[in-house]
Parts: sequence; C-alpha cells; structure tokens
Amino acid sequence: HQITVLPLTTVLTVLFFGQAFIGALQLTQADTLHIRVLHLLTAISLWVSLVALTLVAGILIKVDNKPEKLDVRQRVKDFIALSKPLIVALLLMTTFGGLMAGAKGWPSGWLTLWTLLGGALAAAGSSALNQYIDRELDKNMQRTAKRPLADERLTAAEGLSFGLALSLLSYYVMAGFVNFLAALLSLAGIFYYVLFYSLWLKKATVRNIVIGGGAGAI
Repeated sequence: HQITVLPLTTVLTVLFFGQAFIGALQLTQADTLHIRVLHLLTAISLWVSLVALTLVAGILIKVDNKPEKLDVRQRVKDFIALSKPLIVALLLMTTFGGLMAGAKGWPSGWLTLWTLLGGALAAAGSSALNQYIDRELDKNMQRTAKRPLADERLTAAEGLSFGLALSLLSYYVMAGFVNFLAALLSLAGIFYYVLFYSLWLKKATVRNIVIGGGAGAI
C-alpha cells in the first residue's frame, strides 16, 4: 500500500509548507489576486489530502517489523538520476537565454536564481513522473533498464512521490518569487510532458520527441 500512502504523505507535507509560505508572502510583500486564490486552493487541497491520508492509513496500513537496511549514498544517487540532471542543465541554459531576451540585457540576480530554481524543480519533477509512468517499459531497453525505477532500486511509490513533490514545489517557487505567468507556464510544461507526452504521445507516434519538445520549450 506504499504506492498510495507515500505519495499522499509527500503531497500533504509540501502543501503544508506551501500554505505557510504563501501566508508569509501575503503578510510581507505579495497580496495579489493570484496569491489569495493560491492560498485558498492550497488550504482546500491540504484538508482533502489530510482526510484522504487518514482514511487510507486506517484502512490499508499494515505494520512491517522488518525494515530493510538502506544504502543512503546509493539512494541519493538514484534520486539524482531520477531527476535527469543533464537534461535539466540543458533546459536551464535555454531558460537563461529567455531571461536575457525578456530583460533585453542581464536580468537581476535574484530573478535569475528563482527562475532557474523553479525551472529546475519543474523539469526534474516531470522527469521523475515520466520514469514512474514508463518504469515497466524501461525494463525492455538496454539504455533505460538500469534506471532507478526500472531496476527497482527505488520503489514506484518513491518515484511518484519525488516527482509530485518537485512539481508542486516548482509552482510555489515560481508563484512566490517570479510571477503568475511564469508559474502558469511552468505548470503547463509539466502537464504537457507528463500527460500529453508521457501518457499518450510517446506510445502513439514515432514523432513524439519532436512534438514533445514543446514541453522543454515551455
């Protein structure tokens, strides 16, 4: 039942700190309509997740008295691999180019930092969710068979939780420190890559990588 409980717990944790973060923004600097709506939606999502987790934990959880010994260093490497850091780095290079084009020169340091961080979280989260979706298919190809989820060094629940957490965090970073348009586009890129590309396009046509490139462009 880890596939249900762990993602719910992860989402609940991110929403809790996201709610505190948005509340702090309202008190200190940003009380726009978008921030107020995000505060309300986060509160609703937080309570829904809490109720769902309580019900699931009460019905499904079974105690396991034989915890496995963890190789922390290997697990850290696996989570990093799950985020596809080389692809993230390439996407951040083009993100910085977009920042310079928008600013017609050198953008401010803080704007650059938060935009690149939000973009990195969005890309890494999308990559993790993509590998969660393709974990069984990845076992069939030599290039992908040793990925953390395909090789079962990480569980499916851990991959799903990691991807959801990074994707949620990316929106809060973009909404809080960049602007609403950047947050909306970042979210659109995540949905494009995870739903349109990973779930449908990748299995529908050999042209998937060309059309799916729109997610990276976003």
